[in-house]
Amino acid sequence: MRRRRIDNPGFEEWVPVSPYTLYGGVEFCPSAIAKYEDEFIYGKKPSDSLAIDVRKHLSYLGWTIERKSYRNSYRYRYISPDNTQIYYSLHQLCHDLREPVMQSQRGKKIVIKTSKKSGVGNQKFNQTTQVQCSGKRAKKRGTSACSSKRSHTVLSLLIDNNVVLIGARVHYRTGRPGNQLTEGWITRGGIKCTCCERIFKLTEFESHAGSTQHRPSENILLEDGRSLSDCNKQLCGKYKRQKSTTRVCKRKDEQCGKEPSDYVCSVCRDGGDLILCDQCPSAFHTSCIGLEDVPDGDWFCPFCCCIICGHAQFQEIVQQDGCTVSCDQCHLKFHVGCARDRGLIKFEGRNFHDNFCSNKCEEIFSSLQKLVGKSIVVGEDNLTWTLLKPLKDFSANNRRLNLALDVMHECFESVEEAYTGRDIIEDVIFNRGSVLNRLNFRGFYTVLLERDGEAMSAANVRVCGDKVAEVPFVGTRFEHRRLGLCRILMCELEKHLMNLGVERLVLPSAAGMVDTWINSFGFSKMTDFDTRENLAYTVLNFQDAIMCQKILRKVYCC
Repeated sequence: MRRRRIDNPGFEEWVPVSPYTLYGGVEFCPSAIAKYEDEFIYGKKPSDSLAIDVRKHLSYLGWTIERKSYRNSYRYRYISPDNTQIYYSLHQLCHDLREPVMQSQRGKKIVIKTSKKSGVGNQKFNQTTQVQCSGKRAKKRGTSACSSKRSHTVLSLLIDNNVVLIGARVHYRTGRPGNQLTEGWITRGGIKCTCCERIFKLTEFESHAGSTQHRPSENILLEDGRSLSDCNKQLCGKYKRQKSTTRVCKRKDEQCGKEPSDYVCSVCRDGGDLILCDQCPSAFHTSCIGLEDVPDGDWFCPFCCCIICGHAQFQEIVQQDGCTVSCDQCHLKFHVGCARDRGLIKFEGRNFHDNFCSNKCEEIFSSLQKLVGKSIVVGEDNLTWTLLKPLKDFSANNRRLNLALDVMHECFESVEEAYTGRDIIEDVIFNRGSVLNRLNFRGFYTVLLERDGEAMSAANVRVCGDKVAEVPFVGTRFEHRRLGLCRILMCELEKHLMNLGVERLVLPSAAGMVDTWINSFGFSKMTDFDTRENLAYTVLNFQDAIMCQKILRKVYCC
């Protein structure tokens, strides 16, 4: 028999509790919410002091706390600022705030409900639907709705996957007690500041808060205590779980489930309607590679086509000549027969294990190898410039690479790639490879600027033959900035690239640094034509980054 509980009229009525009387005031401490929930997750009983911190935080947010006597103790209940939600369990309230089910907006609680037919609450990360098959290739549609022209930013990804909600209140952690908090609300386009009503990107919001730490994701916190960096890790974990159960279409003569197709475009790093290569896991927007529509039959991406003949398959039936190999220097694919027929390679006295698409690439490779490990004096007070590369059985060289990694981690946030779950900067420095071209970091060198063994500045460079060289990361330790070290490092690098005959240097720039690269270092913004001209080269790019280039060698057309 089901029982219905009837309140005993003899019990005390609920009485509002003043936080100033019981707890000494209100306090903004969102970490208490997360800690309280974690205690239950690990089977522990939260301490009374932790419960007090949670109640202080709830009072700060505008929640009403009431209590009444019950069996020589007190029972509490918690009423939301808009009086629509009542909680009798502090644990349940912390759990719901942390998920998050509710977020505050201008001191008022809002509950966002999403229907099953539409709304971000039901969208899953990397959820794919086969929408078109042509031959043995499929077109993949991601959840990021590129066709709707909606910005595919870090925040929009978190929103679309229900990791955070639109309107979630955030603040920037300054780390200095007594400083006024810079607060705002999450929108798709960025964070809307409470003081000026402007919408800022993450790095701009950090600057607006008066910080120069260059770690916005780690220092922008939600009310439940999570940082945006924590949210990104949560999203990566969701993707990894889904990737393990993803089934992909069959390719020619094999099941491509061995390596799932990519979930973003290899050119712009955005999601949406993607066309899949029939030979590798890479994916692209048709517009990014200059296609008006999805081609019929098998289709091979620019990475899989011979750089000489432009085809994926050799035109003549010759087994050895038709073999497709990757150049050890520029990493472009080429047919041995094409290189031989065009006279691009001297086969006499050639090492069988060396793969170069041209004599020029072989010369560049040889010159770089001779330069590795040699310290070049470039300034006053024993300032040296050194080109490094991971080498087996060369511990001294690898120790210096770890110094460069420390410099980069001080300058850049540690970025975890959702596809691999690895730190991109570390993978670049230590040349980690991948069957996915955009995550294949073989061929990178590290430039280290040192003084008396102290690493001061570092950069990563990859030379893609004589056409393009890329520098995805350049950084100087905070204590050594504004001393011209970056300029010294880049000038020496450009000098060596010009000696190698490299045509242009490209790099991805944050929006706030574009003017510096243009006005101080002689770079210019890359046009769509420039990007498509170099499609065959796998250049490391980032979402919302602006690609810049500097011409090192003029090419004269006849």
